[in-house]
Amino acid sequence: MLVADWARRRISDGDDVAWLTVEGVDDRPFEFWSALLQACAIASDDAAAVRLRAMTPPRRDFDARFIVAIAQAIGRTSLGAVVLDDVHRLHHPAVLAGLDLLLTEMPPATSIILLSRSAPRISLHARVAGDSYSEVSGADLAFTLDEAVALFERVTDRIEVSDVSRLLARTEGWAVGLGLAAFSMRSVADPAVLIDMFEGSDHRVADYLFAEIIQKLSAERYEFLLATCVPRQLTVELAAHLSGRDDAGEELDELCRLNALVTQSDDGSCYRYHSLLRSYLIATLNRRDISGLRHQHVRSALWFENYGDPASAIAHAFSSRDGDLLNDLLSHHGPHLILCGQSGWILSLVGAPPRSGKMDPRIILVAALAALEMSEPDMADAWLGLLADRDPFPEDLRSAALLSATIVLRSLFGGDVSTASAQTTVLDVPPTGDSDVDLIVLTARPPCRMRTGDFSGAVSDLEKVLRIATAREYQHSALYAISQLAGMHGALCEWGPARYWARRAIEFARSNGWGESVRLAHAHLVAAWTAFQTGDSAELFEHSESGARALVGAHNVEIGIGLRSLQALSQFDRGSGAELAEAAASVHQIWERTSEVDQVSPALISQSAPQEIRVCLLTGHIDWAEAAADRTRRRLPGSVEAVLTHAQVLAARGRAEEAVMHLRECRDGRVAVHAATATVTADVLAAVLENGLGNHQRSFVSLESALERAAPHSFRRPFLDAWDDVRPLLAAHRGRFGGAEHFVDSLFRNRNRSDVRDSSPADRALTHREQCLLRDLPAMLTLREIAEARGISENTVKTHVRSIYRKLGINNRASAVRKARERGLL
Repeated sequence: MLVADWARRRISDGDDVAWLTVEGVDDRPFEFWSALLQACAIASDDAAAVRLRAMTPPRRDFDARFIVAIAQAIGRTSLGAVVLDDVHRLHHPAVLAGLDLLLTEMPPATSIILLSRSAPRISLHARVAGDSYSEVSGADLAFTLDEAVALFERVTDRIEVSDVSRLLARTEGWAVGLGLAAFSMRSVADPAVLIDMFEGSDHRVADYLFAEIIQKLSAERYEFLLATCVPRQLTVELAAHLSGRDDAGEELDELCRLNALVTQSDDGSCYRYHSLLRSYLIATLNRRDISGLRHQHVRSALWFENYGDPASAIAHAFSSRDGDLLNDLLSHHGPHLILCGQSGWILSLVGAPPRSGKMDPRIILVAALAALEMSEPDMADAWLGLLADRDPFPEDLRSAALLSATIVLRSLFGGDVSTASAQTTVLDVPPTGDSDVDLIVLTARPPCRMRTGDFSGAVSDLEKVLRIATAREYQHSALYAISQLAGMHGALCEWGPARYWARRAIEFARSNGWGESVRLAHAHLVAAWTAFQTGDSAELFEHSESGARALVGAHNVEIGIGLRSLQALSQFDRGSGAELAEAAASVHQIWERTSEVDQVSPALISQSAPQEIRVCLLTGHIDWAEAAADRTRRRLPGSVEAVLTHAQVLAARGRAEEAVMHLRECRDGRVAVHAATATVTADVLAAVLENGLGNHQRSFVSLESALERAAPHSFRRPFLDAWDDVRPLLAAHRGRFGGAEHFVDSLFRNRNRSDVRDSSPADRALTHREQCLLRDLPAMLTLREIAEARGISENTVKTHVRSIYRKLGINNRASAVRKARERGLL
């Protein structure tokens, strides 16, 4: 149709175009060349027509001199093109040899256009390298979406573009398929229903395929198609396996040449049947012998497994409805597919968890692990619940190891990791012999080691996971390892390595198209904590916000609490007035009202609790600060963190000597610490308090200790938080800090451009009585009237007011009111 339209336009423009439609009777030398001469004569002027009709073709054989003479004769005409239609009807060797020579001898001014349903048996390939030959195949004629939409708009106004897109995919843009669908569309009420059911078994499609393709194939070739129609893609080896024919490759090549809706991939490695032809063949095979269809699926599954394609093997096993085969394949290859990122596909195969445990426990376990990989802990619980109250794998060490790892990985989404580790003994599981299961077990170990304080063991495990995952191209596992390495270094307060691994995780995720994935939330958490502890407010804001966006719709207790805390702390450092009170309340509520706080790691509590107390004290909520300190003592008993938070509250209540006595307990290193940040913060607090008590040498020792620990990792936060009290100490002793001098210099430089809010731990917090009096200051009452209203002496009121002025850093009542409002105290 397209070439005919082109020819008519050329003729209407005054060009001469000859057209010959080859008939079956033309497949002999004399008849073909006679028909060609006649077609050229009809399209030429009278003088040229006489010369062409005077030529006598050979009767039976190939005559090279005659072919050259025809080419020369055509060259003396005004013909711009010669079109030969239905060339696939030519089979006679002499005719094909003559046509081959004619293409070589034709003058450049005249084009020859060959139209054929299959590739003609002439040496066209020899002309591909030049610029005198071009080929238009079925792929070139496939409809685009815009063309398909235009076609259906002529038929109906009740079809959506999305429906046309689905139909285009189903027909692969094949003009005939789209045409048949458009014709059928006229008589249906709902186009979407037609599209859902439009396949090779549709009677119009089936009639066309039978008449135009199947009927023209030999019985043997048709049987070959039926025997190999189940796989979506065929290698020569698979086709030979299914058909039992050693010449399967030749048969596929011939089907491609015949344009029987069979195509070869660009790299020549495999073949595929058009989706409509394939569905037609499958429907035919199913009608003929339903067991034959299942048998072909089973044979395909076993072949794909043998050739290292477990996903295709499982898909065919599923279609075969062979439950035992499916269970064996899915249980054996499920861990590998999960590591390859195909958890969603696995869940689509197994469906929803059944109401009872009447299912292979190995499949239940694979489904639970896949759900966790998709960040669906509730779904994982539903699957794991089917294995509860029984020992599903008494003699299957591989599955038992996988179950142990799955239970631990589930606890990361909200649960007690330490309990899960103890119950499963995942740290002691021996190698199973299945490298994928062993990798999953290795992945589950670092969080357990972290809970026991074995950070070096956790880092070692993660480095192994990263090496194995990288070598096997398990990208999800590699990202997990990189993110967890960032977290481990963050827990160790090694902020340089933590920042490196967090950035590497973010870059790795983005390079794999996971820029907004929940998988990145942990890396953003580590990057945000690193920025917070090193005093980089801009990066703190960026990563806390990015992490929160990545975590939307997902559930991970540790990451969720950590990111929400950092968002609130960032708001506190950047805010003013009522924003401060709001941010402080947010931090406290996150930790006080969240029932899942007991599931958070000691390292996160260690870094968060002193900050929660800091913002509570700064906004006048000493009761909140005491609650946070009590919570820390319960969660981390006998630790530096418990001592530190208790000392913070004591200092705020003016009990500096008592606070110092507690802090001195941490000096000899006999008190356990869960994060090095707590020791540094305790030293800074001790330095300030000791100085205030006149113990200047003890103050220097504590300050020196804090700097020695903080300098290697650029841990600036505790110094910046107490800057007004720490700065004079640093200035007084400059030159005495040895290797930490460069860090002290950086503190002075960074403080000048930092927006970290000063909050001296010793005396910036107001007592409860001072907070009550502060609320009276905006009123138009004298100090005597305030004293009378509160039932206390005027001198007591004056003492408290002077303390308020000192703590707010001002010297009059109006300034006190203004400052209190700026800090969110009023």
